[in-house]
Amino acid sequence: MVIDSAASCNMLPYKCVFSNLSVASGVVSLGDEHIKLPIKGAGYTKLVAIGEALYVPRLTVGLISVPMLDKLKYMVSFGCGMVVVRNQYNNSIILTGRLHGNLSR
Repeated sequence: MVIDSAASCNMLPYKCVFSNLSVASGVVSLGDEHIKLPIKGAGYTKLVAIGEALYVPRLTVGLISVPMLDKLKYMVSFGCGMVVVRNQYNNSIILTGRLHGNLSR
């Protein structure tokens, strides 16, 4: 998965990580908006830090939205080739990732 500061919502291509998935339709635009992929569902995930997400099966990798993490009251910090997501209430680490090329995974 990629932690994406530009993603407006969480998007996952893995149906198995959803605990509650409803049918949804529409498209998501990626990058410079030349790439549009169909949305096939929306719901809650089994992944504690993510909460709600769109089901977009044609994605090649899941996208975790930094703005959505912020709405869930998580603190996200980038530096030294790392990304760390922390619970703001007790400062516990929820997610970590490393920079691969220009992407935080």
